[in-house]
Amino acid sequence: MTRDGKPVNLSPKEYGVLLEIMKADGSYVNAEELFDTVWAGASATDLTDAIKTTVYSLRRKLGEGNGITSTRGKGYRLS
Repeated sequence: MTRDGKPVNLSPKEYGVLLEIMKADGSYVNAEELFDTVWAGASATDLTDAIKTTVYSLRRKLGEGNGITSTRGKGYRLS
């Protein structure tokens, strides 16, 4: 993946989240779905914080206008 012609290095979790959101094709992906697919087998103790932190980092790396939106109670999607 590139941004402004430069490579963007994503962590495995960031890549997994982006992939799941892209596969949803505009539909919402909630935190539980992300956790089940991207964090498979991990303890759910800090589920929300881990996902929020990963999405924040992903948005920062992709830059302004990255297209990832979130709606409380629904999840994340590409707009």
